[in-house]
Amino acid sequence: MKNCFSQMVKKVSMVSLCLGAVAFSATLSADDRIDLGDRYRNGRDLGRDFRPIPLCAIDLAATSLNFQLLNRTSTYRGQVRITGVLKNVGRLSYLSGARQQSLNLYEDRRLVATVPFVNLAVSGSVTVNFVRNWDASSAAEGEFPPTYKIILSQDPDIYIDGNVNNDDCNTRNNTFTRSGSAINDLL
Repeated sequence: MKNCFSQMVKKVSMVSLCLGAVAFSATLSADDRIDLGDRYRNGRDLGRDFRPIPLCAIDLAATSLNFQLLNRTSTYRGQVRITGVLKNVGRLSYLSGARQQSLNLYEDRRLVATVPFVNLAVSGSVTVNFVRNWDASSAAEGEFPPTYKIILSQDPDIYIDGNVNNDDCNTRNNTFTRSGSAINDLL
């Protein structure tokens, strides 16, 4: 009987310990949790100095689309610049290889500009620009203006390439959309 009671106390203690650990981990924010990772990635020993990367440490975000009137040619016409901005809003630098990512700018469904990039420091940014003529009195631009969208485009295998320094932790902020109707307000 004493042995049975002792085993039951151990089980209750273990359950309490597990529940305490779950409660503690629930109090951590996503930024505090870490990817425990594997010291041996792709068969390579990363060494005893291997430090896991905190979750959501590298986060590239499409942050804005700006419209600028470059010159006015008449009351309703002018030349405008559309500028898209991608920023590293994470806590670690984005370190990648050539031709693995680019920032693309679309006018409706048509790709109008692309800027390839390699590395992006914390708080660093990449911009993509497109200059075009605009006629606010036309139906195509005034009444039914196009929609502009920037998209971070990455190689399909970027998350399995063995480089954890180019793994964007939040893909929900990799696009930004804005109606071209705001350009009409500039003219």
